[in-house]
Amino acid sequence: MSAITLKNGIDKYWKRSALHPIKLAEKELVRPRLLTVLDEDNPLVALQYCLLVAKIARWDFPRVWPGFAEELLAHIRSIASDQSLPIARRNTMEHNALYILHLFVKTLSARTLAVERQALRQTTPLVFAVLAPIYAERISQFHEVLVRNQNQISGNAAFFEASLPLLKSIRFCIKALRRLWVFGYEKIEKADSSAQAFYVASIGHQSAFYDVYRTLALDPGSVPDDYQQILRKIVLLYGKMYLDFQKYHA
Repeated sequence: MSAITLKNGIDKYWKRSALHPIKLAEKELVRPRLLTVLDEDNPLVALQYCLLVAKIARWDFPRVWPGFAEELLAHIRSIASDQSLPIARRNTMEHNALYILHLFVKTLSARTLAVERQALRQTTPLVFAVLAPIYAERISQFHEVLVRNQNQISGNAAFFEASLPLLKSIRFCIKALRRLWVFGYEKIEKADSSAQAFYVASIGHQSAFYDVYRTLALDPGSVPDDYQQILRKIVLLYGKMYLDFQKYHA
């Protein structure tokens, strides 16, 4: 409840120009704790908490909290590589952190002030350096699950259970990276190698995911609804990236 209450008051009280703003000392107490509570597994509460963090970042980055992106990326890298965490908790933390990153990138990509556009261009290679390897690893793990189940996936509960968390991470990675690929570089030909590799590989990845989606669509009654939905969204996200790329860089 405290997270929801704070989230609902951010727009009204976090700004310094607010009638009764939150005190600077109180903000200094809140910021360091925001990225340490990423293991909320209740979907509704987790959603509200992620929105809370993203809203604060929207007001404070880059002027007041210039290190937000690097701090969030450090947490994402740490979570993704921490093999000591129980798998369910690690998945929850990874999904929450990636969702916050997506919200942050979405907001930053839409800004028009020169200082904010510059912050986007400085942040883009940092995000690709962390997120592209995680994306590639989750793609590889998804392929391993496919092979382990010998591509017998329709009605295969074990396959759905093992691969759904991977699909969620992949989707969040694409949501952030597709915007940065389009809006994060002033000249796309000068994009760093990890960004270019992500774009080139995405073409084959979209085709592979579409093949899985098409296979499962032949027997829809044996597929969990949320599984087929996330597959469809992943395929469409790649398409959105290609359309935006043509629109803004052709």
